[in-house]
Parts: sequence; C-alpha cells; structure tokens
Amino acid sequence: MTKAPKFSAEEIAALVESENACDFSPVQAKALDFMRTMLEQTVKEQPTLKPCAEFSADIRLMRFLRANAWDCNGAWKEYCEAIKFRRDRHMDSVRDQIVTANKAFFEGGSVLHNLYLHPASTKAQRVQPRMFTKPVAGGHEILLDRHGNLVMIECPGTIDYAGIFELGTAGWSESTIWHMEMRSLIIDELSRRSGKMKRVCSLLDFSGFKMSIATGLGASKSEKEGYKAWKQVASLISQAYPDTTYKNYVIGIAGGWLVNQMIQALAPKRSAKKFALLGDGEDAVKKVYADVEPINLPRRFGGELDNGDQWPAHK
Repeated sequence: MTKAPKFSAEEIAALVESENACDFSPVQAKALDFMRTMLEQTVKEQPTLKPCAEFSADIRLMRFLRANAWDCNGAWKEYCEAIKFRRDRHMDSVRDQIVTANKAFFEGGSVLHNLYLHPASTKAQRVQPRMFTKPVAGGHEILLDRHGNLVMIECPGTIDYAGIFELGTAGWSESTIWHMEMRSLIIDELSRRSGKMKRVCSLLDFSGFKMSIATGLGASKSEKEGYKAWKQVASLISQAYPDTTYKNYVIGIAGGWLVNQMIQALAPKRSAKKFALLGDGEDAVKKVYADVEPINLPRRFGGELDNGDQWPAHK
C-alpha cells in the first residue's frame, strides 16, 4: 500500500495559500504523485473505475487535495468515492456530451452553445433558474468575476419546490448533477487557461423565501418533498465536486436559525467560511462589487445585464 506523504505545519500553510494550477512545487508534486499512484493501483484492480481525462487531470486532483487541507489520505478517500459516483451515474458519458455540444468553448473560445443537455434540464431551469451567462451572437458568454472565477446567480427564494416534486425528484436531481458537471468543466478550463485555480463566485438571493418551506409548517407535501430533494442533491454534489467555491454571497435573508439551516443545506462545514451574509438593501449589494463588476451583474443587483428568470416579478 502506498504511503501518503506528510507535510510540516509550515508546508501546509504554504499549500493552503497556493493558487497555482500548473508549475507545481516539490511539495505539491509529492501529493499529486500519491494521488496518481493510488488511482493507478485502484484502476488496475477495478478497471470500471477509470475516470475520464479531466477527472484524472492534475487540476481535478488538486481540488480534492485543497478541499481536504492537503491531508492526502482524506483527499484520496473522497476522490475514490467520487469516481464510484461517476461510474454509477455514467458521468464520463455526460462529460462527453457537454464537451461535444460546446466544442468551441473547450477549444479556447468564449461562447457556450448548449446549456441544457439533460432531458429534464429545460424544465428544471424553469423551477430553479440559474444565471451564469449572458446572451451573445451565436450562444452564451460566461459571466466572470474580477479574478476570473465563474459567476453563478441563483435565487433560492423563488425556487418552485413543489415544481421540483412535480417534475420528479430523480429527474430533477440528475439534471442538477449534469449542470454541476458542466460547471466543473468550465472552471477547470478557466484554470488551465490562466494557470491559477478558478472556482465559482455565487450570488444567492433569498428574497421571498418562505419560512414554511424550511420549517415544514404550513408547506404542502410537494413543497416539503421538493425542498428535501434540493438539500439532498446539494450535499451529494459537495462531495463529488470539491473546491469549486470561491465565495457565496447570501443576499436577502435574516440571520439566526434560518441562515444556519441554509448554509448546512448548501455546503459542507469546510465551506462555511466562504459564505458572506449581506442582508438586504443597496449597501449589501454594493459589497458584491468588490468581486464582481456591474457589467457582469443583472439590474436586480445594480448591474447592467437584464434580469434572469430568477425574478419573474422584476423582468
């Protein structure tokens, strides 16, 4: 059995601060060599676990190492579960569909041509709209923050949780996982181009969120089941796609119990520090500008883009 490398406190401190996606230091190389060796041994014993090129690439291995604070054994354990997750859900085939449908982008372009590939994805977008692109001639141009991270705008406050249930929680969950695969492929591509690890800067607008959804008191059966599915898939995704979050700006939500419930639903404990709770109002929105220029924000947040489908009352 290959022995995992151990690092000193000083080395770990430097590793945690590192952002490079290439030109790895000797210490980083030791960790990557361990991950590659473990993968090679595992695939030799279980050939069906062999992942696609992106998932076995250094950038993706780095995400598992970074998410586990450079605990190599912990990173490998999580990675091993992730390749089982991918095999069981045929995610390499999903990867192929995404890359083929958006070939120009993954060959160095700036435009995505097809965002909705899963059979249920168009309907899923209606019940849980996301905004991470702007329309341009020939397709969709991704939104970026000031650091080159992907910008993702969602509004949990207006999600149709009953609609998730009516669509079918299995189909909705699978379409969400397909979206996460696309998201991860995009940020890996951005990382390769820049030589630095890129992630997702999310804006989560909870305006209009009904307490009955979170507490279950007064919510319909379909709303309860839809909300349950939403929380479950969020937890599942966080383990299969680690180190994808740069920051989560939370807007339009009161403090206290509800905030804690939302954070626990959206992210593992290791990502809790990446949440910035902004409250309501113009001053709260302005804090987002430190990371995202108005040119890449909708008018809802004082930006220059048309509002997405998240806010039907604000179109």
